[in-house]
Amino acid sequence: MKEMMIEGLNVLMPSLLAALVALLGFAVQKFTVYIKREGLATELEAKEKYAAIVVAAAEQMYKEADGPRKMQHAKSQFVDFLSKNKIKFTDAELDDLLEAAVKSVKNGVSEGLADENGAAENV
Repeated sequence: MKEMMIEGLNVLMPSLLAALVALLGFAVQKFTVYIKREGLATELEAKEKYAAIVVAAAEQMYKEADGPRKMQHAKSQFVDFLSKNKIKFTDAELDDLLEAAVKSVKNGVSEGLADENGAAENV
């Protein structure tokens, strides 16, 4: 009887170990995907914040310049920052981030004007 139990365990043990290894591999894979996704989200947030800073700075520093010239200055500063910090980017990503920052600045100015007009009407 004891020998049959040992023989049964000897037969089951490799299958149990294989299942455990597969489960562990799956868990590690999911954890790796999660960590990468979190890292990418953090990197994207940093890029968005710096794009907003660069656009606001270009808006202040080059008030007399036209839109395309301001954008070129902002793009140049943004590329310098990303390159110095060894942050990878594509041209499309660069353009999208800067356009989003410009739109945000324009919306902020529009909202600020609307708030000022509303405050003036209440006086």
